[in-house]
Parts: sequence; structure tokens; C-alpha cells
Amino acid sequence: MKKYSSPMITIDGQLECRPAKLCELAMLYQVDPKTFRKWLKPFENKIGERVGHYYTTKQVKVILNELSLPEYYTIEHHD
Repeated sequence: MKKYSSPMITIDGQLECRPAKLCELAMLYQVDPKTFRKWLKPFENKIGERVGHYYTTKQVKVILNELSLPEYYTIEHHD
């Protein structure tokens, strides 16, 4: 499967869990940002409000857990 270039992906192909814009997350899942926004709708209460244009690292982790990580990525942890 083709890997799409995303600002969240490290050089070695790992997913870096960090603050991200909706469009960056949509790119990760290879869908249009409008579609991705619809996917997030059922989880709005768990995710919470964005800070400006960005979801926090904690919010990104919730999103990745709720939507399941695309199978061709693994998460790089910085905890």
C-alpha cells in the first residue's frame, strides 16, 4: 500500500504523536478534511475543543484510539 507523506510521519516511517491540524490528520487517514470532520463528530465530547487550529497531543491520542490507527503506521512514543 502506498504511504502518503504527512508532517506527522518521521523519516523512518513512524507516526509521531504531536499537536496536529485537522488537515494533517485527514492526510494521515487519506481522506478529505470534510470527511474526517464527520468521522470525528461522534467523539467530540471525548476529544474536546481544538486550541486554535491544532488538536493537542492528548486529543490526537484520543482520535487515533477512537478511529484506530491506519494499519501501515506504528506510533513513536516520546513519553
